[in-house]
Formats: sequence, structure tokens, C-alpha cells
Amino acid sequence: PRSTLFPYTTLFRSSASQVNDNFAAAVEYDPPFAGAVTSGYTITDRLSQTVSVKDFGAVGDGATDDTSAIQAAISYAASAAQSIQYTSISAQSSITVCFPAGLYKVTSTITVPDTEVNFLLSGMGGRATFVGANPATIKCFIIQQVRNIIFSNLNWIGFTTATEWDTNNIDTNLIRYIDCDFINCGIGVDTVS
Repeated sequence: PRSTLFPYTTLFRSSASQVNDNFAAAVEYDPPFAGAVTSGYTITDRLSQTVSVKDFGAVGDGATDDTSAIQAAISYAASAAQSIQYTSISAQSSITVCFPAGLYKVTSTITVPDTEVNFLLSGMGGRATFVGANPATIKCFIIQQVRNIIFSNLNWIGFTTATEWDTNNIDTNLIRYIDCDFINCGIGVDTVS
């Protein structure tokens, strides 16, 4: 039956123990779009399409060191999408790492690991800003190898290099920055070959 308490959901498991053990897997997601698929698509399925840095402990208040939380979210996203790629016959794996609006303090370099997935790193609900040191002393991101990566709705403040790419392992035509700013950074986008 369609839920009146939670719009766009339908409770479809019958066992009360199934609901108590894993509520998100017991609730079907009914997208509010004409022609959208509703059968068998759960809240768990819907939530697994994106990874939020907040799920890994990032605070985004500009004072708390969010480096390890951001690294954990990116590493998890890469491994989760990689496992999807190898279990799907024709799927081109992609995953979104969300940065809710805020100031994310970064105190050491974050690595986007060597993986064959598509990444979208995106500020959500407003701009997300990575804040380094003043004066700048570190690189914010090093990208090893990805199939395709998009940075969207993000700012970098106070880094020697905001993003660095290993051009031996990546097609630079597959790198995009959409609505991003580099403020007080020595280099915004750098390549190493």
C-alpha cells in the first residue's frame, strides 16, 4: 500500500521482522515522474546511487578537519561503483559523491583512486567549498585514473594545487569543471606526465 506518511514510497514486504531489520530495503521507492519504474526499486537502491560525505562524518563547518571523511567517501564510491561494473554486463559504472553546501576543511591531500568508473563530485544545495591553509601548503586532490570525472558547484580556497592529474593514465578530454572557482590557489588544475 502507498504510504501517506512518506510520499513516493510503498511498503511492499509483508514480514514485520523484515521491516524492523532493514526498513530501507523493505520500502519501495515510487519516483514522482511520469513513466518511472516503481516495481522492486527500494529506498536502499535509490540511496546507493549517491554517496554523501556527511555519511562518512564530514561536518562542513570550516573548523572540523573533514579530510578523512572525504577520502573515505571517495574511496567507498570508487570501490562500490567498481563492483557494480564487474557484476553488470553492459553497465558503465558511475557514482556521485555529494558535498552538501558548507566549508570542508582539508589538511592533507585527498586521492581519487585508480578506478574505471565515472565520477561526479558535486556541491549540493548550494556551493561546497574546500578550505586549505593560509598560506597554501598542500594539494587538495590528486586524481590517479578514472574513466570520466566532473567537478560541479565547488570552490577551492588556499591550496598549492586544487586538482592534479596524472596525464599518463587519463584522457584529459574527459575532465570537466562546471561552476567551480579556485581562490588563493597556486594552481587550479595541474597535470603531471
